[in-house]
Amino acid sequence: LRFLMFSLGFLAGGAASLSASELAWAQTEAALAVAPGQTECEAIFSFRNPGQTPVAIVGLMPDCDCVTATADPAAVPPGGHGFVKVTVALHGESGLLGKSVTVRTTPANAAPDRLILRIRVPAIATLEPEVLAWSGHDYGQAKEFRLRLNPEAHGRLKGVTSDFPDLALEVKPVEPDQLYRIIVTPQRTAAPRHITVKIAVDLNGTERVFPATVVLR
Repeated sequence: LRFLMFSLGFLAGGAASLSASELAWAQTEAALAVAPGQTECEAIFSFRNPGQTPVAIVGLMPDCDCVTATADPAAVPPGGHGFVKVTVALHGESGLLGKSVTVRTTPANAAPDRLILRIRVPAIATLEPEVLAWSGHDYGQAKEFRLRLNPEAHGRLKGVTSDFPDLALEVKPVEPDQLYRIIVTPQRTAAPRHITVKIAVDLNGTERVFPATVVLR
């Protein structure tokens, strides 16, 4: 019992030793909306040192490799102001993304701050369905993907290819530069396998490839 009371007292004392954040932030969360095809975005988080002693930013720890952060200045005098710039590389992701950076400062027992970015990334293209499947009895029957390009992305369909020679591919525009039928027909001699169909979209000179899957059972 004495050991338990000592342990609880030690833990309570350890928790109490963690002081409050040393910096006052204008905000610690940012909501961003980006354009289709945008490759990166950034947010600025402003702070000030409300205390009577200098504060140094000793660590900026992003939650993933796609996030970088810099502080200006890294040493903040009493009453001083600065900012942390957070840059996020967008690697073809879409939807609502959550990224964060943990900021550590002096003194060593100062509570860390967490800067959060919520980024809404519209899709460049949507594909329905994402998988087409055949079994032995319907080889030779045509089925189709439907590809819709986001008009705000200003993209165009560049081509549709596959490394599998026994797969016939045909593209038929429904709405130019927006909606396409991609008609797929496996030859009757095709053996069972999974095949990737590569759909290339040109975005102002940059090619993006969207994969679709064909399953032959």
